[in-house]
Amino acid sequence: MSLVIGIDGGGTKTKAVMADQKGHIYAVATSGATNPNSVSHSQLKKNIQSLFNCLQDVHPDEFEQVDFCFAGMAGVGEASSKNQLHDIFTEIVQAYKFEYKLYNDGINALFAGTLGEPGIVQIAGTGTITYGLNSLGEFHRVGGWGYLFDDQASGYDLGKQALSYVFQAYDGRGSQTILEHILLNHFQVRAVPDLIPTIYAHEKPRELIASISQLVFEAYDSGDFVAGKIILEASEQYIKNINTLLKRAFQDELPSLISLAGGLFNRSDVFIPLIQKKINRSIPIQKVRLEPVAGAVIAALKEIGQLIDSEFEQNFKEGLCLFEGSTNESS
Repeated sequence: MSLVIGIDGGGTKTKAVMADQKGHIYAVATSGATNPNSVSHSQLKKNIQSLFNCLQDVHPDEFEQVDFCFAGMAGVGEASSKNQLHDIFTEIVQAYKFEYKLYNDGINALFAGTLGEPGIVQIAGTGTITYGLNSLGEFHRVGGWGYLFDDQASGYDLGKQALSYVFQAYDGRGSQTILEHILLNHFQVRAVPDLIPTIYAHEKPRELIASISQLVFEAYDSGDFVAGKIILEASEQYIKNINTLLKRAFQDELPSLISLAGGLFNRSDVFIPLIQKKINRSIPIQKVRLEPVAGAVIAALKEIGQLIDSEFEQNFKEGLCLFEGSTNESS
């Protein structure tokens, strides 16, 4: 039985799972953020080390049998060999018997949807990125270059647009929208200008603005014109990204699946029909079936040439549920 470790690292928290090809989970650990663009070197090392310590503490014998570790981490770009995460992982993993590979966390979401097969994943959470793997084993990405100059149709982008439209309506520069009432009620302030100090004073304004994207759906469900415009434009951006990736990476072939991952696709009932209209209808579109960390486990298994078992998906879901209340956490 092959044992591997899969790690899903992000800007808020990081999860690690030790599992086998049947999807049986032996240990789960979580720690704080591991995005090198937002966490200090010392904190990065502390958070990553704590993951391995926790996994080892839960099942020390099985930990000794681990064959490989795959870490899909936010903030890892094409020039990843220069990334400080590599230095940290190399230093930590040399104490263990297994090897590791570090890659962008888009792989986790992709394989969580396709179970390791070629395909495309459109990720839309606080940020956004489109990732794909073709039959030649080539990985490609579109977007995901950061909220300061990219990440259209991300949670942050939708939240920012909602705020912008509310301020425009307040000035008389734009259409009236029930987003004003929803936002004032949500933040418990009396007038639109009061939103400014509330948001600017927040410890993490980017995350706060991204959370407003969920309020856009509330307005959308009420038939609000402005919210409808925001949602439609977001779907058109996903379509543009997916079609760009199809032309670049797949050409004469079709991916087996387009998966949707991230918090915005909790409303896949809204987005799938909009996206399917302008994407080749022979390509199925569905929300990811597993957590991203499952994709990291699958990637680790692929690295050692191990096919996942047909029971993997069900076993993994059940295993995570069992560990849900006892996951080790540190910061």
